[in-house]
This record gives sequence, structure tokens and C-alpha cells, in this order.
Amino acid sequence: MKIVDVDMRRALEIAWEHKIYAYDACYLEASERLNLPLLTFDNNMIKIGKVLGLSMLGGKDAGI
Repeated sequence: MKIVDVDMRRALEIAWEHKIYAYDACYLEASERLNLPLLTFDNNMIKIGKVLGLSMLGGKDAGI
């Protein structure tokens, strides 16, 4: 396990812009900044991640 810092300013920008919880935006921010795919089964997070240009894994059709 690795602990990473979160750019809270950017996370709050994402949260405000997409009307989501800051908690969820922190995951999106870290994925964006570290250029890593994000695994989630939250379809709204997948939608927002794609808008942000992130590589998203999961969703209802993931077969996991």
C-alpha cells in the first residue's frame, strides 16, 4: 500500500464543477495527477473520469 498526497484545491474544483462529494473528487484528482487508471463501480464517477480524460476501470459491465 502507498499513501499519496491529494491536491485539495484541485479536488475541490472537481467536486464543485461536477457537484460531487469532495471524498470522491480526491480519488479523481489523484488518478488525474498520477496518471493512473481508477477502478470504481460508481457509474457517475466513471462518467466524470471520462470527462476529465482519465482511464476508468469498472462499472456495471466490467464482469468483475
